[in-house]
Amino acid sequence: AIGLADVAAGEVDVAVRYGRGTWPGLRARRLMPERLSVVCAPSLVAGRRRPRSPADLLRYPLLVSHAQLPFEWDAWARQHDLDLGRAQTVHLHDYNIVVEAALAGQGMAMGRHRLIAAQLASGALVEALPGTALDDPRIGWWFVSPRGPAAPAAVAFQAWLAQAAAGG
Repeated sequence: AIGLADVAAGEVDVAVRYGRGTWPGLRARRLMPERLSVVCAPSLVAGRRRPRSPADLLRYPLLVSHAQLPFEWDAWARQHDLDLGRAQTVHLHDYNIVVEAALAGQGMAMGRHRLIAAQLASGALVEALPGTALDDPRIGWWFVSPRGPAAPAAVAFQAWLAQAAAGG
């Protein structure tokens, strides 16, 4: 199984994590936000099969990355008042496999735009419901380090990452 390195216990000095910035025993500073939207292969929504509302997505398998705290589909569904209780979910090992399954037309994926920018630009993946992206400022990419005084090298690395993430 893929697990997170234990930053608090000193397994690594610092890490970049994706999520909502809440990890027990760690200090987190957001580096970049993430935009989420439901994506799929264009063939899945061709012609009359195109979803017109969030509820229409329940006709398709929802591809889910197995994670300790899965939250993306729930956060998106809350924004659109969608009950996922009847959804057919397909749990896959990690997010890369979710993207591969979406590319193969096996269902709907929650697209992390920073990771799938090339597939969106090429048209290999499309937004299933344009205009329904989730831009939650709590969801993104975070620099995490142990609580307490930070080592000078960690401070310098964090500053460099923040500048790179800002495009500078």
